[in-house]
Amino acid sequence: MDMVTKTTTTKKVWIKLTKFFQGGKHIGYMYVDEKSIETESQRQELMENWGENSDGGHAYGYRVEMHELQDEFPPKIWIEKEINSIANSINFYQNSIENLKQLSLEYEEILKKM
Repeated sequence: MDMVTKTTTTKKVWIKLTKFFQGGKHIGYMYVDEKSIETESQRQELMENWGENSDGGHAYGYRVEMHELQDEFPPKIWIEKEINSIANSINFYQNSIENLKQLSLEYEEILKKM
């Protein structure tokens, strides 16, 4: 229990997920609540969800393995790639929002002329 906020804190752990498919593999990492992977069914569900939403292996099938990292962290290169990927996604969505705002303004101008 956190004595400052008087809330129960759940221990978080890093897990490594490896998706094996014909022609390769894809490795990812997640930081999850320890309680979210306590049971085999929880672990299975997490692996299935990650497998379906990660790169590679959908046409020919795949399998996913999960490993809990013990006093380890994801590799620095993975962290850097994730930061860049998320930054690119943010830029894409910011541009999309700006484009839609511009379209909305143009649409309002057309409506005023009608």
